[in-house]
Amino acid sequence: MLQQKQLVTEQVRHISLLEQQQQLVNQRINELGQSIEILHAQGSQSDQQFELEAQITNNNVLKHHCTRLADKNYELETALKESQILLKNTRDTAQQQTSMLFDVQNSHTE
Repeated sequence: MLQQKQLVTEQVRHISLLEQQQQLVNQRINELGQSIEILHAQGSQSDQQFELEAQITNNNVLKHHCTRLADKNYELETALKESQILLKNTRDTAQQQTSMLFDVQNSHTE
């Protein structure tokens, strides 16, 4: 009878230890689940940060292209103004030469 009582006591103690271990395992599972959630959130933040850095890089490239286009536009506007001045000067010279030619022709016919 004493042996049975000791055996039952040992089994009860063993069951109690198993229950404690099960609680620790469950607690650890919950902690790991929380850690996984945190890692997913951090991964999502890393993805967002990577996307933002890519957008910043793209914006810098676009800014560089816009600056180059603005410089080219300024060069073209300057060249256009110079061409317009040359065209006006050429027209003025042509009108002066035409007037002088008419004057010369008129003086010969008189």
